[in-house]
Amino acid sequence: MLSLQIEGEAERFSIYLLKEETTERLGVDFFELQDSYGAAHFGEELEEYIGNGLIESLEKSEAVLMEPDNIQSIVLDRGDGLREEFQSADLTLFYLPLDHCTGILSVAEMGDLVYFHRERGSLYADYRIDTGHSRNGCDSIGCGFYDCLEYSGSIECIGREYYDFVCERIDMSRILCDEARFDVVKMDFYASLIESSIYRIGNDGEGGKSFAKIEGGDRKFTLGI
Repeated sequence: MLSLQIEGEAERFSIYLLKEETTERLGVDFFELQDSYGAAHFGEELEEYIGNGLIESLEKSEAVLMEPDNIQSIVLDRGDGLREEFQSADLTLFYLPLDHCTGILSVAEMGDLVYFHRERGSLYADYRIDTGHSRNGCDSIGCGFYDCLEYSGSIECIGREYYDFVCERIDMSRILCDEARFDVVKMDFYASLIESSIYRIGNDGEGGKSFAKIEGGDRKFTLGI
């Protein structure tokens, strides 16, 4: 059994799919989005529901992400006191399809709302794996990585901030020992900054989806930790 600990500055990125009937169940009214004041109030209500755990029943995609340069510590414990430290440059990056992180967008329909919720903070992640071979296994540590250059078309329709949320980041749930996947034992995430925005899904006129940002729906605040 090998264990791996990774610490650093990370982000938790969530995409909530909001349909009119589900937001009505939460007491949030789509009609509030007719002006920037209503959109701001709508955003405040959604944040309150997230904080109280009431919105967790909604459909969503979520990922804990980290830029390689923001990794502060990588320690592989091989057992019997054998501990090895790695640097971010030692990691082997393998590219992930963007839908691993944003799959909920594929089922969104015209008129739905998409709520982007991003938390920045510090992360301590603990992993385990039974290598099934020698204790000195795990010659390399691989990390799933979102390289969004090939997805530029779909990203541009949502906006640059979407690119900034996801791309060039490691998905902290997809860490490999050689070619075998580590099991996530624990992810302790402590948020210090929260950002959110709301989009409405429409038709781009070519049979695809467009993402129109709701003006006034952006929120950004820091937490006292």
